[in-house]
Amino acid sequence: PLSRLAQSLDVLPFVPSPADGAATLVYLAVADRVADTTGRYFTDFAPETPTEAARDRDAQRRLWTESATLLGIDEPLADATAEPDPPQVG
Repeated sequence: PLSRLAQSLDVLPFVPSPADGAATLVYLAVADRVADTTGRYFTDFAPETPTEAARDRDAQRRLWTESATLLGIDEPLADATAEPDPPQVG
């Protein structure tokens, strides 16, 4: 893949290895510490606030609607007005 070529050429040093890229997801899947944490965005093992663009409710609805249309499903968007619970980490 292109990412492997970029890493081997050291062209894109910010491209993580597959293992590094998966590390936070694996942590979230197995760590008791975050077992009850839902609806949060994590980076480098810690909850983060998503960008303003990612928090745009209208954009979220448009993306969900278009995705559902492309997939041929009729699944309503979950309560998009609710803010996620504060992180329960620690």
